[in-house]
Amino acid sequence: MKSFWSGNPNVEGSNPSGPTTIKQYRPPNGNSGSDFTEAMSLFSDPNIAWPKQARWWNYVEENETFALWLLNAAAGSHTTAIEQARVLARFLDIMNWSLDDFTRLAKDDKRGLERRLEIFARGLESQGYKRATINNYFKAIRSWLRYNDVELTRRIKLSKTESRREMVPSQDDVALIL
Repeated sequence: MKSFWSGNPNVEGSNPSGPTTIKQYRPPNGNSGSDFTEAMSLFSDPNIAWPKQARWWNYVEENETFALWLLNAAAGSHTTAIEQARVLARFLDIMNWSLDDFTRLAKDDKRGLERRLEIFARGLESQGYKRATINNYFKAIRSWLRYNDVELTRRIKLSKTESRREMVPSQDDVALIL
């Protein structure tokens, strides 16, 4: 049986009974998994139509963590993963944040981030967005943050008012149009 541990005889430890060899783990396939090109090669599956022309695809090409998060989400449903990536990228555009800035803020000042997310939600509500749309933002945000070991604790409640953006016209409104 092949050992997954490879020793480097030039490195000595502090073992009181004499020098010892420090071993490093190597996976059975011989790949360390840390090479970004390996992660990108996983997007070549012909059964999944990755939207490589999408505006947000640059996050996949430039950020290994984003690429791995997307693949992890796609293990459940690639359609949901693509939608969450699109929504997260739109959120970052609206907030004018880079992906790294957002992740750093979440790790360094979680309470401040939660406050900003609440303000973001209130802003969308005031513009008439439906609760489902706002919740889609939060699903993508929570998924990204969970993947980066950050759990949001504040529960941001959304109002139950109807959206002003997508209301069905009343009979009076239809009569005015005709």
